[in-house]
Amino acid sequence: MRRGRPVNLLLCASLGLIAGQLTTGWSSRPALTAALLTAATFAALTARHRALGWPIAVTVLAMTVGHASLAPRVDPALPADHVARVAGDRFAVRGTIVDHPGRRPAGLRFVLDVEAARIGRKWSAARGRLQVTVRHHQRSWSRGDRLEAEVRARTPRNFGNPGEFDYERYLARRQIYRTGYSLSDETWRRLERPPPPWNDSIRRQARAAIEQLASDRVRHVANALLLGDGASIPPDLRQRYARAGGAHLLAISGLHIGLLAAATYLLCRALLARSESVLLRWNVPKLATAACLPLVLAYAAVAGGSAATVRATVMAALFLSGLILDRARHWPTAVAAAAALVCIGSPGAAEEASFQLSFAAVIGILVAGGRVLAAYDSWAERSFLHLRRPTAHRVLRWTLATQTASLVALAATAPLTLHHFQQLSLVGLVSNPVVVPLAGFGGVGIGLAGVLLTPLLPGAGAVLLGVACLCLEAADLLIGWFAGFPGAALRLPTPSAFEVAIYYALLACPLLAARRRFAVVAAVVVVALLQSAHWYELRHHADDLTVTFLSVGQGDSTLVELPGGTVMLVDGGGLSPTFDVGERLIGPLLRRRKIQSVDILVLTHPDFDHYDGLPAIAEQFAADELWTSGATKQGKRFAQFERRLRRSGARRRITRRGDAIEVGGAEISVLHPSATHARAGNDDSLTLRIAFGGTCILLAGDLEAAGEAELLRAYPDLACDILKAPHHGSKTSSSDRFLTAVRPRVAVASVGYRNRYSMPHRLVLQRYRRHGIRLLRTDEDGAVTVRVGPTGSIAVESGRRRRTATQLAAGYQIGSDA
Repeated sequence: MRRGRPVNLLLCASLGLIAGQLTTGWSSRPALTAALLTAATFAALTARHRALGWPIAVTVLAMTVGHASLAPRVDPALPADHVARVAGDRFAVRGTIVDHPGRRPAGLRFVLDVEAARIGRKWSAARGRLQVTVRHHQRSWSRGDRLEAEVRARTPRNFGNPGEFDYERYLARRQIYRTGYSLSDETWRRLERPPPPWNDSIRRQARAAIEQLASDRVRHVANALLLGDGASIPPDLRQRYARAGGAHLLAISGLHIGLLAAATYLLCRALLARSESVLLRWNVPKLATAACLPLVLAYAAVAGGSAATVRATVMAALFLSGLILDRARHWPTAVAAAAALVCIGSPGAAEEASFQLSFAAVIGILVAGGRVLAAYDSWAERSFLHLRRPTAHRVLRWTLATQTASLVALAATAPLTLHHFQQLSLVGLVSNPVVVPLAGFGGVGIGLAGVLLTPLLPGAGAVLLGVACLCLEAADLLIGWFAGFPGAALRLPTPSAFEVAIYYALLACPLLAARRRFAVVAAVVVVALLQSAHWYELRHHADDLTVTFLSVGQGDSTLVELPGGTVMLVDGGGLSPTFDVGERLIGPLLRRRKIQSVDILVLTHPDFDHYDGLPAIAEQFAADELWTSGATKQGKRFAQFERRLRRSGARRRITRRGDAIEVGGAEISVLHPSATHARAGNDDSLTLRIAFGGTCILLAGDLEAAGEAELLRAYPDLACDILKAPHHGSKTSSSDRFLTAVRPRVAVASVGYRNRYSMPHRLVLQRYRRHGIRLLRTDEDGAVTVRVGPTGSIAVESGRRRRTATQLAAGYQIGSDA
């Protein structure tokens, strides 16, 4: 028992840290801290058996520490001079870059440690971190640069859609509560550029060599694989690797660290073995092992501090230290230590996909892979294969180890991949055995040697990096080939946390004793079937009509779930060419609701903020029909939209006033435009009325006053219970006459947060108040969901419930009159 206690306590501490940080999303900091301290004290004082009492006490105390480390970040009490409290949207800041600037589709991005802010002509002391993005950067910036820059600042804000990625919390974990944006850095001033530290110097030289040697596509892959710069990978490239099952190749992981350690060990051992005096006086394997340790730590410093890198480095360091000290190796110790260090160094890291995927893969490989190799070794020993054919034995064992690792890693990470990315590669089992050796041993193995040799022997380093880039070029071509296979990847519904737990419970059943295995498997299967039946009932046998006005920024998108499971999407939003609303916002929400196909797409009129997200939905959700008014628009963007819609196979249907369909007891009627109109303007927006159970919902597109008047001439009695506010609540829409005729109880304005059009206009807000209409706004309330029961009952709920960073920054502001 004494020998096992440190392992048990370390595991308990690691699990406690993770649990404590995960609970900050739903608990009160003082209340939970007090409860955990009380429980820990009680466990330590009252437990009769130390074997039980101390693990409980350590777990609960670690939960307290984990909660206390993250809670001040996600629920901060910001000081009066914090940069998040600077008044105004535009100001100048002075500070120091604290991370490696990364190239992204939106521009160059880095984090600035602020020391002062200027409002007008006066500089005021300020502190805190500001995430800065430069759309068109023309100058070179590095970590450690001190600069002055003018930025347009915004408070981080989620869209407010159900189950979305929590961007506010993601930045808060990094102590970032405000972001800055600049179109160009041409007018910025560099105040100081200190000499770079040794690891940054190596990064710069290696990056410069890669820029010269690699093609545009492979350059991104090489920077991610060798320097840990995965943020610069374009979305289409990342999607291609994910589709081919090679997404793990775009992040530094245990493969890199293991290759470096193995290559260093073999080289040092070969060199040391050439000296007879060294062989006689020293333990050569231990000396070679000791030589690996500083090199592994040095490379980790060059590669950055991602969860996968830290995990691999800690585990490698513990493994090598165990060899040197002749200590027994126990992989749970290394995994627990790595997880604890990551959670302590980066509070909240356990919430991120990289942490979860990295640890799930390594635990799966160590558990299942170890058992497979042990079974093989037992067979090889019984058959004397290692004696009769040693070369064949080594090749067979290596092949079995690598292929088992790929298979187990895929199985171990499958539910997490679906949970975070809603996609699962089917060709990964075939592509990885081919691509991983080429990219891993050729690209990574040779490339790492090139990175580390570049500052010492630039010529030799450049040659090795050139060879590595050729290997990566070949691997990239294979990835593209595999990704092009029909059905290479499946986009499946997003599993909930409960469903992920069911999967892992089933996966762990073979580890149980035989007498318990059947009962546990039966119980897990029953729970899984009940969960599946629950979702099937909700999707295909629902009695309610559900209409969700999605929060897509300054644009429109409305999801209509009809009784019986038919799905309609009215408009697809549109923010910018670098942000696909369909791919990033609408698609994930549909998969979280277990929606695999969309029956009807509707384009109310051909404006970018209405059509941009529709092609991605048509391609990924097998849309049957696209309803339009027949209006088109000139320009490259709309032409691209048309091409993608044609490739998706969705049938185009031109609808006119009077068209109607009935689905599941709900009637969908087209009210506007008339058959004589097919123009692209706002006043010819396709307008729909959905009636169910005696309740009516009016979707008025971007109608303005003239369009509203024409609609009223055709339908004088236009009364509806729910109204989508026309044209985002602009001052040219929602006329008094229109609101009097519709008489809605609730209206929803789809608008972007602090949009430049000042929508909804203050005059329109006054009109809605004057008519006694409750107006909800997607910028303030997030997605608004309206559920209509078979009897016409109405339930309205909004997606934004958490306190936002805007409220945190309320009150005193730097540069304000307060």
